[in-house]
Parts: sequence; C-alpha cells; structure tokens
Amino acid sequence: MSKTYVIYYGWLAEENGKPSVEAERIACAHVPLLIAPLMTAKPAGHVNLNPAVISRMHASGTEVFAYVDTEYATIPVKVAKRAVSDALGAGVDGIFYDQTTASPQGASLDYYTALSASAKAAGKTIIANVGVTQCGSTLMRFADRVMLEHKWRNLANASPWTVHRPAETFMGVSSDEENAMGYAMDEKRAVADTREAWERNIGWHTSTELYRHLPAWFESYLVALRTA
Repeated sequence: MSKTYVIYYGWLAEENGKPSVEAERIACAHVPLLIAPLMTAKPAGHVNLNPAVISRMHASGTEVFAYVDTEYATIPVKVAKRAVSDALGAGVDGIFYDQTTASPQGASLDYYTALSASAKAAGKTIIANVGVTQCGSTLMRFADRVMLEHKWRNLANASPWTVHRPAETFMGVSSDEENAMGYAMDEKRAVADTREAWERNIGWHTSTELYRHLPAWFESYLVALRTA
C-alpha cells in the first residue's frame, strides 16, 4: 500500500515540554510515519521527542523514527550506538540512519550490522538513508527500508535488484532543499510527485518545501492524496 510520511527537523516540543504547533499539525493529519531528531539543535539542545510528543503521535497513529547520523560509517560506532540507545530509551518505533553507505561491504557492513543489533533485538524498524538510487542489496542485511531522497525516479534503472522488492521497501522525497528537484515545490507539484513515485513502485513518498517547517499546503496536500 502506498503511503506518505513527514521529515521534520524543527521543534516538536516547546520549552515547557508540550507538543509544538507543528507537532499538533502532524498529529492532526494522522500521517503514518514521522522522521525527527531526538534532540533539538544546539544551543537549545532539549529533548524534542519527549514522552508528550511521542504519546501525541502514537495517539494519532503516527510511528516515530529518530534521526541518527552515521556520516557514511565514519562516526565512531560507540557514539552512534549511544545515539540509537538514547532514541530507543525514548520509546521511538524505529531508527533513521542518515548518510548511510550506499553499498556497504566489509568494514562498513560490519559497522551497520553492529549498530543495528539493539534496535533489531527490540523489534524496531530501520531506515537507511543512502540519498541516491545506485545502491547495493547488502543494505537489506540490516535495514528494513531504504531512503533514496530526491533521485527516486531513477531507482529501477540504477539498481535493478530493487524491482524484486516490495514497494514499501523504498522511500523518496521531493523538496526545495538545495534545488534538488530542479523545480520549486507547491501543492500541485507536491501531489503530482507523490502520485508519480507511487506509480514507480516507491511505496513511501513525501513532498515538502524545507525540512525545518511544514508548508502552508501540508494539510491540503494530504487530503488531495487521500481523496484521489
């Protein structure tokens, strides 16, 4: 089944701990999945995915995935494991590895296998963000889903092995980050891109402007997808 989701790197918890306005918008939209950082950026550095936020998301049927950067397996595994452990302790449903090696082998495959052990043991889902469509099937040794970011249109040609995998394995995004799409995102384009991604066997897709805020058309975009 084709689905959409949200990547949001802004504040989900106010300084008083209550869900932010944007958190409420996401929850009220009943999006199946949210990717967000456990902590807000420094200097604030407070818990973003706190119990109140996670409880609010779960009540709306939204799974919460914590962002963990790996910098292509160069962040010391002990440091990355600590980030995963903190996220699991907060009660998230899964882990989102940013900057994942596209075709992990040898030491990098060992790195991600070790990093994933605790999440796998806890029955959590892992998303590996490779950010490209030319990637290797070894990803599936530790990841449940693969994030392709903006180049999702080229998946079948760039990585033929993926055509034999369920559509729900793959995630794409269309956004204005660094003009990645070559065109500006608005509601009409957002809806069209998500529908096209689903037709191309990309089971998860989201369209947005920037990851630091929700577009004004966030709610109407979701309504359009659900009523098509």
